[in-house]
Amino acid sequence: FSVCVCVCVPGADFMPLIAVVPGRGMGCDGQAREVDCEAAAAVQDTQVADSLRPGAGDSLAHDPPGESSICATRPGPSALHYILVFAACALPSGLLLLSLSLLGYGMQLYSLVAFRSANSLGFVVAVVAALWLCVLYVFEWVSLAAGRRAPRICGCGIFFALLMAAALLKGLHYPWVAHLLVMSLVPMLLVEARLVTSGDVCRSDFYRLVARCASVTALLLTCVFVLWTCITDYSSTGARWTSETRAQLIRDSAEIYAHIYPERPLTWSGDCGASTSPPLGGIASACAAAETVWFVVWMAPLVPIVFCLLVTCFGISQAQADMKSSAAVSNMLKRLVALLVIVVAGLFFGLYVAGVSVRLTSAFMTFLAACVLGIVIYLKRAVSAEVLKQICEESRVGKYMVKAYESDWCKAVGMASVSGFVALFLLLEVLRQWVRNRRGAFLSTDGQGKAAATAGGSESCGERDLDSMLTGRGQRVMQVLRTWDWCSILTKVNILIEVAMILIVGSKLTFVLFSWLNALLASVPLWIVVTLALGVGILMLLLPPVPGSAVYVFYGIVIVKQAKGSIGFWPAVLAASVLGLIAKLLGCCGQYLIGYYAGKSVQVQKTIGVDTVPTRAVEQILRQRGLSLGKVAILVGGPDWPTSVTCG
Repeated sequence: FSVCVCVCVPGADFMPLIAVVPGRGMGCDGQAREVDCEAAAAVQDTQVADSLRPGAGDSLAHDPPGESSICATRPGPSALHYILVFAACALPSGLLLLSLSLLGYGMQLYSLVAFRSANSLGFVVAVVAALWLCVLYVFEWVSLAAGRRAPRICGCGIFFALLMAAALLKGLHYPWVAHLLVMSLVPMLLVEARLVTSGDVCRSDFYRLVARCASVTALLLTCVFVLWTCITDYSSTGARWTSETRAQLIRDSAEIYAHIYPERPLTWSGDCGASTSPPLGGIASACAAAETVWFVVWMAPLVPIVFCLLVTCFGISQAQADMKSSAAVSNMLKRLVALLVIVVAGLFFGLYVAGVSVRLTSAFMTFLAACVLGIVIYLKRAVSAEVLKQICEESRVGKYMVKAYESDWCKAVGMASVSGFVALFLLLEVLRQWVRNRRGAFLSTDGQGKAAATAGGSESCGERDLDSMLTGRGQRVMQVLRTWDWCSILTKVNILIEVAMILIVGSKLTFVLFSWLNALLASVPLWIVVTLALGVGILMLLLPPVPGSAVYVFYGIVIVKQAKGSIGFWPAVLAASVLGLIAKLLGCCGQYLIGYYAGKSVQVQKTIGVDTVPTRAVEQILRQRGLSLGKVAILVGGPDWPTSVTCG
């Protein structure tokens, strides 16, 4: 997706993290700020000085110089502007309703791709799409097609079509990907609309226009969806979320159930229904995947509604935001992140209320990550380098970001996660430089240090070293990587991987251990099991490394298993919860006694971090008289060991 943004979005340079870190060569000094940041070394100072000017060459961020006074007298957006922006919001939404929802041909489309080799074929098409994107990037198709929208849209349209085909072919396993891809057209079309209207519409007016059109689109979609669920004859209750609608969805998904499991065809009544014994292993996963498909098809109209509401909130915040003020940008960031978290939490809550056994956690996480990535890219284009530098130096969030970026642990996490993509990026930069050298697409410098374009030059600035194997962007990345302490970073990478393996293997061994323990305690009287569990739980809580959640999981597995045969499942759950509460309170008393009698011990003080700011802050709040909100929050939700020992 990042490479797609670099290739397909006009003027996008995806180096957001490096761009906000000061003092690292590519930081808040702005050297990575410009759109085509392939600056020649001889003209770097003058070009960077121009690029630091707020709004220079950036129609998405600011109005052109001198435009503020003109905007005050300029008439508002015309009817053509309203039509253009409304089409950018409505067309992708209508395409989703027509092709991927129950209002259109969603169930028929997913049934059409329900064949054995669809998943493998989707992987092949995805690889072809990735290769095509690499070709566009290496040959700089967008730069070559500068000023001509048709070639650029054609090249990126082919990539999007391939990606959409891959998403549909893999739709039985990832049914939500196609929906997110279709809705990604909205911000792309809005970018195009902003580029078209930048000379006629001021920035604030444009974002007000976006908010109005997106809100109208969301309202229309809501009316269509509610009206359709009431008047359609899809089931005896229309298309409302009832047992009749679910039964009809299951009947329409017969082809999906027949091909979702690679071993044999499945049926809902024989393999996944509630009247049968619970499915196990691969069959259970296949049943959940099939249920996810038809549930996603039913709730597909809600996707553009939520998305348009988010665009509305974004447009309102941008219309009122002063992008030249660091405080305003920081507040806007906090509001946007809080909005995204609330939306994702609401979606999770909606699924629980709906009572469906679907697997959409990855969809929500992907949606959240894509939104955060979009915000970062937008801020990279919308905020001037001076404001970014001010945020880095003054804002608490900016300081934390800089500190996190400069940490070797953060770099180790990044290398462990995307090291393969870094290698791919450098390979693409080598190929890109080779293509440039073959067609003479670089900039040379004359005697006065001014840039002089050679034949076939496709960029406004050239390479640092014409004889280098890497482009200017690749050289800057290599310069940043050379400043890292690789011995420390790779050591931490190994530690992180070993910890991850321990957690993965340990989680599996935990279930094996509890299963063995349940079998061992099957013949033991219940009161002995409760007594042993209470003692073990208190001892576990007295150990500093053991979190309280491990004790509660232990009670939930062992106590419920042993007690449900005699008193029933729900009474057993209640008994385990009460036992966990008792163990928690007794454990906290024991931790308090440790602090009371051993508080002078240097080892105990070191364990709770008595000299750290969080522990000192907790101590100050706990010393307050009475039960204030902050004190109750720390006593209930704070870490058990440091809180209770500090009290002692």
